[in-house]
Amino acid sequence: MMDLMNSDKVKYQKALALQKLARDPDAVFVELKYHLAWMAPDHVHIYLESDGEKSIEKIVRKLKRVTSKSLLKKFPELKAKLDDGSGLWDEAYFSETLG
Repeated sequence: MMDLMNSDKVKYQKALALQKLARDPDAVFVELKYHLAWMAPDHVHIYLESDGEKSIEKIVRKLKRVTSKSLLKKFPELKAKLDDGSGLWDEAYFSETLG
């Protein structure tokens, strides 16, 4: 990993980013790409882009809340299959950056 961070390509990209930031801070933006997955009895894969304003944890919590609410509304019979009144999704998730 250290070799990658010290590569000429990464050094060039860092220098270029610093030059752009110095010239026009408003022109620099962050674009993060993620692959997410979480488990129920089955699993879900989601690919998304973020501007970095919210943590991946907050993004995942929101996605789970919205999808759970929507799925339980569309398929009310799922509620009966849930153990002890727990939610549709557990708290665990997998996250990796892409690109």
